[in-house]
Amino acid sequence: MSTTSLNAATQNAAGPKPPYSLSWVDRLVDWIAGLPAPAWLVYLSVLLLVGLLNNAVTWLDGTQTAGTFDLKSTANALYAVYGLAFFHYLKGNADRALQKFLPALGGENADEADHRYSLTTLPARWGRVAILTGFTVAIFAVQTTPADSGITPDSSVFARIYYVLNSTLGYSANFALLFLMINQLRRVSRLHRQATEIDLFNLAPAHAFSQLTARAGSILIFIVIFRGFQEPGFVGVYIILALGFGLAACFIFLAPLLGLQSRLKDEKERLLTDVGRRLKFILADIRQRVDSRELSKMSELNTTLTTLLKEQEVVRDISTWPWDPGTLRGFASTLLLPVVLWLINRLLEQMF
Repeated sequence: MSTTSLNAATQNAAGPKPPYSLSWVDRLVDWIAGLPAPAWLVYLSVLLLVGLLNNAVTWLDGTQTAGTFDLKSTANALYAVYGLAFFHYLKGNADRALQKFLPALGGENADEADHRYSLTTLPARWGRVAILTGFTVAIFAVQTTPADSGITPDSSVFARIYYVLNSTLGYSANFALLFLMINQLRRVSRLHRQATEIDLFNLAPAHAFSQLTARAGSILIFIVIFRGFQEPGFVGVYIILALGFGLAACFIFLAPLLGLQSRLKDEKERLLTDVGRRLKFILADIRQRVDSRELSKMSELNTTLTTLLKEQEVVRDISTWPWDPGTLRGFASTLLLPVVLWLINRLLEQMF
């Protein structure tokens, strides 16, 4: 199901009035999802278009020879695109994660549409805050570090306006992405608290949202890597960013899941207690029969005892971490990627 049809179905299922109005980012992303072309192709096309416009502005200004492409101006196009692309990506992942999690809510879930709407959309007011914040930061960035925005002393008024608008779009989309992450983390924590069916023998629902939080954390790591490639000379700043964003990524991945882990541990203790109670009963029965020399049913009792001991072993081996090992390994690898790339970059600098 596309994001557009998803939101339409959600609004219809939730009734004539959704919980809140969609943000401008959701409307834009939904429109892109509704186009006949694949979403990734649309974002790639926008990326190429913005990269071309960034260079065309310098051609019109005369600050760069027409037809030549500046690497930094071209790369800056990512700022205007990746926030929207990642917003789109997290919306789709949240919907798929919710589908896997629904069995944990138990029975017929009348609130499914509301859960989906709240998890995959950003309130309109937060979209407005994102624009206001993005515009403020864009003005500040253009004033304090104009070169990073592509502005030179020779840039025309038209070029300055273009770079402000371009930066505003990029910063606004990134703030909207941040607000969506925060909203999703809150909703995931709430859904985990509402879960009524915690089944240690079917951990897929319990692991469902770990993929979403891991991918949200990985997006922060991408931002660090991109920043490092943009400003390779700022080693100290890069290290601070890597540490700060790495800690934030770990928080995003872990924080919404820890509450569910305690519930998984409680369920495991309950099962072990239940098995222990049965073991105590069987062992007492065996002792009584041994003492009274009634050994006719010892074979059946031994079989039952072996089965219970096996069940106890199986339950003890079940992990109560609310993620599968593959998700954890993937996130850990992503977390180490900035360090590996930085070391490779330093090695290449020494070699050449």
